[in-house]
This record gives sequence, C-alpha cells and structure tokens, in this order.
Amino acid sequence: MSASLKTWRLILDPPQDGFENMARDEALLEACRRAGDDSLQYPVLRIYGWNVPTLSLGRFQDALRSVDQGFCREHGIPVVRRPTGGAAVLHDREVTYCLVGPTGKAPFCGSILDSYKEIAAGIAEGLSLLGLSPDMGCRTRTMATSDIPAQCFARVGSYEITFAGKKVVGSAQVRRKGASLQHGSILLDANGRLFDEATGGQREERRGWTTLRELLGRRPDFEEVALALARGLGSGFSVDWGLSEIAPTEDRLAQRLRARKYLNAHWTARGSSTLSRI
Repeated sequence: MSASLKTWRLILDPPQDGFENMARDEALLEACRRAGDDSLQYPVLRIYGWNVPTLSLGRFQDALRSVDQGFCREHGIPVVRRPTGGAAVLHDREVTYCLVGPTGKAPFCGSILDSYKEIAAGIAEGLSLLGLSPDMGCRTRTMATSDIPAQCFARVGSYEITFAGKKVVGSAQVRRKGASLQHGSILLDANGRLFDEATGGQREERRGWTTLRELLGRRPDFEEVALALARGLGSGFSVDWGLSEIAPTEDRLAQRLRARKYLNAHWTARGSSTLSRI
C-alpha cells in the first residue's frame, strides 16, 4: 500500500435480496451521518449483486403507474423503493455499487453535479480497463415530470456514461445532513422482455440503454467488472482500498431499516414520509 494514498473501505457483498440491499445502502449513509463510531472509516464503497430479479422504484415514483403488480407477484419479482430519486430499474444481471462519505469531502465535494461528474469519471476509467471507450459529456437538459421515462437507463442526463448516446451505467445520489450516498447499476446483460412485463409494457423506455454484453460481444464475469470498477474509482480519487465488511453498528441499522422500512408496504407503495428515515 502506498503511503501517499488515502485508504477507503471496500465491502464486497454476496448477492442478496432487494430489501437487504437497500437497507444496507441506507445504513451506511446513516452511520456516516451520525459518525458516532470513530472506528468506522468513510468513505466506503460497497459492491454487490441481487439474488433474484428485483424491480426498484425511485424515492418519489408513482408505484401504481410504474409497476404491473400482478405480473411481479405471479413471477416472484420483489418490488422495493430506493432512498434515492430516479425511476424504475430492473436489477438482475448487473454489478451494483454504493459509495458513501461525508459531504464536502472527496468524492462528494462541491455540488451534486460536481461530485456526480467526478464519480462518473472514475467509473469510466474502470470501464476502460475492460477495453471500452465511453463518451463523456455534460448534458444539462432538464425534463418535465411528465416526460420522465420509467426506466432510469432511458434517461441520459448530466454527466452520464454513454456509448453512442446509450447508457450502460445508471446512478442516483442523495445527501442527508452531512453525509452523501450515490449508488448505481452497471448492466452486464439485460432481459428486456422481463422489464417490459414488470412495468406494464413500457418497452419504449429501454431504447436508451445498452449492456456490457452488447458492447464487448461477451458477458463479463461479475468479479471482472467489480475489480475494474474498484480500480477505476481508486485511480480516479487516488485511494487504496482496505477490504472490509459491514460493521456491527451498520448491520444493526440495516436490520432495523429492513424490518421497519423496506419490508413495509406503505414505504414501497407510497414512499411514506413518516418512514423516509428510521
């Protein structure tokens, strides 16, 4: 380990269900915000997968308009609501990341767009290790609420990582009283038909995204992409990674969030403000 580099925590989690994944992401944010345990080090990068195809909704998204509840129940597709904004994502064949740290310090310096740009550059550097050359550009066009498509990957917005105008990475960020979280998905492959059915046939919304399989001509392994992601972000922010696990304090928060918030039907259906924080 180089003495000149900062050390950030790296958590490599096995695939889990969507309720646990969202609870763990938010637990890291809350633990960072509270900063009551000096032994916990932030920033932290968590890389993980999903044990079953899962549809996630953005914090403020209308569940009734965005989900075919009958299809999801019949086919065993859980529906979860994220703590971040954005729109529907079908999590299946992907590498998911969550980056958490104090607001005002790397990687969350400046505005949300400033930090989003810096994180995107690190992710792009990681993708370049797979042999890809993503287009990087700032798109500041805003969209009216009625124009926002259901699938996050259909929305090519500010500082998104694109290839010929199509997204392979979709991300969202939230800031909460001194702490910030950004999480997102890197698509290894995709089942477009499953997304269409789970969202009630909104197939037009997936024309704006692509997958690593389409770009590389092969489906890369989870481990290959996870390693490239960590290397790219580490190089971009000049950090070494210290392999870690969810700490007991963070795990207790995660289990409370899972039980009282993410498994709560009111949160999933409406994003209830009374459950927005536990």
